[in-house]
Amino acid sequence: LAPIIEKLKISCGVLCGHNLLLFHIEPNSSMRSEFTSLGFHLGQRAVALPLRAGEDPVAFDAWLGAEAVADAEEIHAESRKLSDLALAKLCKALVSALGPGTSSSSTARPVGTRLQHLDLAENLLTNQGALALAECLTTIRKHYGPDVLRSLNLSSNQIGPDGAEALAMSFFPLCRGRSQTSSEHILVMSENPLGDEGVASIAAAVRIRECHSVLHLCDVGCAGDGCNALVECLPWLHGLDISYNFIPAFDLTALSKRVVEPLKTLHLS
Repeated sequence: LAPIIEKLKISCGVLCGHNLLLFHIEPNSSMRSEFTSLGFHLGQRAVALPLRAGEDPVAFDAWLGAEAVADAEEIHAESRKLSDLALAKLCKALVSALGPGTSSSSTARPVGTRLQHLDLAENLLTNQGALALAECLTTIRKHYGPDVLRSLNLSSNQIGPDGAEALAMSFFPLCRGRSQTSSEHILVMSENPLGDEGVASIAAAVRIRECHSVLHLCDVGCAGDGCNALVECLPWLHGLDISYNFIPAFDLTALSKRVVEPLKTLHLS
């Protein structure tokens, strides 16, 4: 890995729980194959919001006006101090990227978006922003189903149960009948005040959609009821992180005894 890193300009970010390392790079084809062989997924095109996007609306509007999101596979907007209003602007740009005249009521299939990963961690987002994003995701899912936006990181914001419920139901597509080998959808909601109610809403969305998923829910105020709700969606979970919560040992033991395939990783502490 070291010889490859020396050839590239790289910035890194780590998800809560230290489970996923993201490299923001522009490799050539030979470097791409080297990284792929090491297990890293590299998008064809990654774009990042201006570092002061949340504090400089003029720069943010200019960035959006440049249609930077139109062909992006990855959008990195972590630690930008984005408010709910700023996120609403980004959502509008994402919907616009779907094609002219696209709206939640549109029946025409637009010329598409390639977006696979959206990182909004460590911002100032609340339920209001989550609801705006949920509406945006509903539009995207309506046109593209499970093939777009497989990874969403909203860790370290201020999203509560209501926002979590809306996000989960819009982010997870209906996957009933799809193979377990299909690529999973990754939702990172760690370090948000979800409580048992928010965790249960996310678990219900996975179960209802029968969507193969990875959930990062560390330090969200989850206790016994939330843990019990997660048990019900275990048949569709490929990975689960509920570390740094206040879950009684009895409930953790009950969950661990119910673990079934396709679950590959489980973090409880």
